[in-house]
Amino acid sequence: MLESAVKYYKEFTLDKDLVDEYYKHEAYIRQKNDLIEESRIEGGQSKAIQIAKNMLEKNISIDLVIEIIGLPKEQIGKIKY
Repeated sequence: MLESAVKYYKEFTLDKDLVDEYYKHEAYIRQKNDLIEESRIEGGQSKAIQIAKNMLEKNISIDLVIEIIGLPKEQIGKIKY
């Protein structure tokens, strides 16, 4: 089994076009994962902003909103409510 894997690895690494395609695919996967992570973070921040807005509309103090939501004071101050 190990001999077969070593043989395949040697054949693979000798084919420069195949190696190039592998690295292109790997870069594509990393970029895709980065975009997914960015979207997740942005979605989480959007939700936090919406919750903060709802809290401010209920007359909850800005200091308490900051403490609970964890957004910076500058960002909370930009919320229109």
